[in-house]
Amino acid sequence: ELKTKISEIETKLSEESSSNVAVNRTELIKSLKSFYQKYPENEFAANCLNKLHLIHSADRDYKTAAAYADTLLEKSPKFPERAIVLESQYNTYDMFIKPRNKEKAKKYLQMLLDENPDMDAEQRKDFEYRLKYIDLTIEQLISMDREELK
Repeated sequence: ELKTKISEIETKLSEESSSNVAVNRTELIKSLKSFYQKYPENEFAANCLNKLHLIHSADRDYKTAAAYADTLLEKSPKFPERAIVLESQYNTYDMFIKPRNKEKAKKYLQMLLDENPDMDAEQRKDFEYRLKYIDLTIEQLISMDREELK
């Protein structure tokens, strides 16, 4: 019943004018939370956590988004989009949550690299480079010449 309600709300959100979006968005958040709380072991519960993570990220509520993503990663280690969630967590802790938490950024970036040995070589190279200079903020890294960092 809740899963159907979530699907109906998502459909409404995609079709409605902006005046009703906020109401339905709030209803969607409540329904997603409710489903996860009532059925935490259900396969769809992981999708609820991911959607809550994405909604709060889009709203720039990064601490709440990160909390949902942390729960998702902990409770659903086989989640099909785990790599995307790990990358999101790395970015959140590296760039969006203030003050920056380089330890958590490093943790998630290392997990992303360790758990995805077959990732695109160029992407891996970029992530490894970022990990090497994780002590620098992204702004510091951008402002420095790559030759200075070798």
